Amino acid sequence: MPNIELHGFDFRAGCHLKNRIMACLKDKPYEPEYVISFCRCDVTDSKDHAQPFIRLVTTEQPHNAELIEILTGLGHDVEYAPLIAFYPKK
Repeated sequence: MPNIELHGFDFRAGCHLKNRIMACLKDKPYEPEYVISFCRCDVTDSKDHAQPFIRLVTTEQPHNAELIEILTGLGHDVEYAPLIAFYPKK
């Protein structure tokens, strides 16, 4: 399950970005698999300037490169955090 995390965005910007991501992923074969997490936190640099970013956390998937390309096209920093394993609930 790819997890697209939004870090450091205020509520309005986070909702707007979530909607943009959902529109980009609409009709992709992996659309039903991903989730979007809105992580309400402050992300600032050493000068106290906001530095919001997107983090993709997922196991190795054939569509990861495409997903990263989509996310980097949204105009924000993107982190890719490979996940060793995912164990779905039983």
